[in-house]
Amino acid sequence: MLTLKDPDIPFGVGFSCQTHLAVLVNEFLHPGRFYCWYATELNAFANGDSSNPVSLYLTIDRAVKAPMGGDANNPKIKDIRTNLMRALERELKGRLSNSALRQTIKVIATADVQYFRPQVWKLKLSRIDSSRVERGKFSDEYLVRDLADSEFDVIVG
Repeated sequence: MLTLKDPDIPFGVGFSCQTHLAVLVNEFLHPGRFYCWYATELNAFANGDSSNPVSLYLTIDRAVKAPMGGDANNPKIKDIRTNLMRALERELKGRLSNSALRQTIKVIATADVQYFRPQVWKLKLSRIDSSRVERGKFSDEYLVRDLADSEFDVIVG
């Protein structure tokens, strides 16, 4: 017999939009662990566009697929690039020589826009202990600083 679940009860999943380049940086800095903002809805309308996985995906995908090789000047692409360079500097300062750090950051600074190809992740919230989750600014915005490979699937990208 068919039974219906109450649509207001969360189904234990979260959604995140990541870029290929962010995934590579995360794998470089913390193999098997990812810094991940997510929402419990794919189209988290209650959040701002900067925290809505669908909105992020569309913005980034449009920039990557723009004519003439992509739109490297898209504000979201610039924002992601800057945040990745800051993360590398914060994590690697003192661990690498200044020259090696500059070279590592230069890889991000000069990465082709195609490296920003977006992915959508489906998080398995039942596998993530609530003590590892931080609330964000918006009502459906959360952060996990150490998301494991086994706690999500790439569903687009």
